[in-house]
Amino acid sequence: MMHVSILDIHPPIYLPDVVELAEESGYHRYWVTEHHSPMQSASPTLAMALAGGISERLRIGVGGVLLRLHQPLRVAGDIALLRTFYPGRVDVGIAGALASDARARALSGEPAAGDATFQARIEELIRLSTADAAVPCSALVRDEAPQFWLCGTSSASAALAGNLGLRYAYHHHLKPLAPERRADIGAVYRDAFRPSAVTTAPYFAIAAYGAVASTAPRAVEEWRGVSGATESPSFAGDSSSAADQICQLAGGYGADEIFIDCFSSSLAVRLEGLRAIADALRLSEPHAQPLTERVGTHSLGAG
Repeated sequence: MMHVSILDIHPPIYLPDVVELAEESGYHRYWVTEHHSPMQSASPTLAMALAGGISERLRIGVGGVLLRLHQPLRVAGDIALLRTFYPGRVDVGIAGALASDARARALSGEPAAGDATFQARIEELIRLSTADAAVPCSALVRDEAPQFWLCGTSSASAALAGNLGLRYAYHHHLKPLAPERRADIGAVYRDAFRPSAVTTAPYFAIAAYGAVASTAPRAVEEWRGVSGATESPSFAGDSSSAADQICQLAGGYGADEIFIDCFSSSLAVRLEGLRAIADALRLSEPHAQPLTERVGTHSLGAG
């Protein structure tokens, strides 16, 4: 089964409604992000705690924590606390987005981590989360290990994820690839992959955003009105055509999983779009017939 999940970059005030919808509709994961803006959250572990308390089945995670800005020990302690309450449900996505020294010094008193330090912080975070009893709350943890991911938009991040033995999430929305190049990013990751203590086999996901409306032009209008973007969304149309586009996109990349979200003028319309896509993909029916007509060799389901 290929999973379908939600990556939420919207204002966190809507989190409870989206999490409830995701749980009810059969989405596999609900991920938050770390954004330092007036309308978004820069506290992903707090948002994960809220999402975990509202849900019972969903995997909860971040895509991803900006580890150039944070010390691994603090992140490891927060993750250990989450694992005591939500064992077997915690994902740790790490993002390497560049950050200003001013922002980094405001948060940690140190300059933003360069590439070598960033990689060292990834390795230290994994070590602290899997083999260091001195981490706060580590003695209370009730699962073996969280899932570790690297989130990125380049062949370099794909290769790094593979070399470190991590799961990899490519953000198609931020850097869409032409159809003839989409399979390349997954190939770079899988060719570079080396099994690790936290991931024994490669696992590749993509993230994409769009809108659902009665027609494709209306969906594009919804998308542009809310996102402010001039480029086309990754999917747009009624629920059936949006579901087809999502499947074709995931299949083109050869992805094991796809993260989505809908952009719309109101929370109700956004939730309606997410629910309609889930229904079209039959996410709440784990024993449904594989949708091979939509995504080639992949099938989608709650799993």
